[in-house]
Amino acid sequence: MLQAFSTVSHTNIRGHFQEVRRMAQSKTEKKNSNTKPSGEKAGEKKAKKALRRAEKSVQAAHKAVRDSSKKLRKQARALAKDTEKLAAKQAKAVRRLAAESAQSKAAQVKAAQSKAAQVEEARTAQQPEARTAQQPEEKTAQQPSPLTPPLPKPSPAAPTLIQLRERARAKKIARYSRMNKTQLTAALENEKP
Repeated sequence: MLQAFSTVSHTNIRGHFQEVRRMAQSKTEKKNSNTKPSGEKAGEKKAKKALRRAEKSVQAAHKAVRDSSKKLRKQARALAKDTEKLAAKQAKAVRRLAAESAQSKAAQVKAAQSKAAQVEEARTAQQPEARTAQQPEEKTAQQPSPLTPPLPKPSPAAPTLIQLRERARAKKIARYSRMNKTQLTAALENEKP
């Protein structure tokens, strides 16, 4: 019985093996008939691989830009806060300096006034008669002396551009509004007759 089983199984295996072989050949034939030559296939694989690499590098670049942008925005916010703090410190220092300078000026003025008052008191205490004697001299100093000639009267101020234009309008000088001060004075002098 063992021999019978072995012959049956051997023929079955051989038939099965041949059938599998035909199926494999038909699959490879179909594959070869539907696919492109191996050179083009390899080129496509390389191109796809290159595209995947490029996409990965672009994604990495985008991520780097996002990260650097976040860092830059964070730094900008920090700088803005620092600037605000420094501006507040500077304004406070300016106010303090102004207050100190006003106080020192006020102290200097008070010191000068007190010193002048002390000097005046000392002067009046030492020479009370001399002060009364000086008062009539001060009155004579204010009156003009007969020996000095009288001061000349101040000359009238030069007319303004507006005044010159009004005069030119009154005399009906052409294009007076476009003239400057020297041109207007010359035109008015020429129109005097």
